Amino acid sequence: MSTGARGLTLVRAAVAPSAPDASTVAWELAARARFDRALSDAHDTLATLAFDVAEGIIGRAVTVDAAVLGALVAQAVARARGARRILACVHPDDVVTARLALAEALSDGAPLEWVEVAADPSLPRGAVAVETERGRVTADWAASLALARSRWVASLPEPRG
Repeated sequence: MSTGARGLTLVRAAVAPSAPDASTVAWELAARARFDRALSDAHDTLATLAFDVAEGIIGRAVTVDAAVLGALVAQAVARARGARRILACVHPDDVVTARLALAEALSDGAPLEWVEVAADPSLPRGAVAVETERGRVTADWAASLALARSRWVASLPEPRG
């Protein structure tokens, strides 16, 4: 016996553990299955929410912060190093910012024969497609996030609604 808070006497009884009966085991298994389903649903909901929040935050940052678009332009141009001719295609609302970012990204590189920034209304805000004589490279945050989302959905053990 021990004295607990406020002078109450606590009595601990020693009870021999007994084997659970079949109904107790069945109940525990059913409860665990419900918990596992709830946990899986919560995981799916949180992951979906995370993708939605990321799309909102990045999409907003691209439209408000020129440095975000500048970083994407620099990334695409870096992947096109060695090219002599560069055409950077961006959303029409991003042309001015992309021109400044392209000039900065190319300021320390080898001289080029030709460089241009063109408006492409088929591209979303913040996406940059750099075309060179060697091919095309793209820096598109929305496409990258959509690919990550689709890979996550494909990795799920069963189809989700």
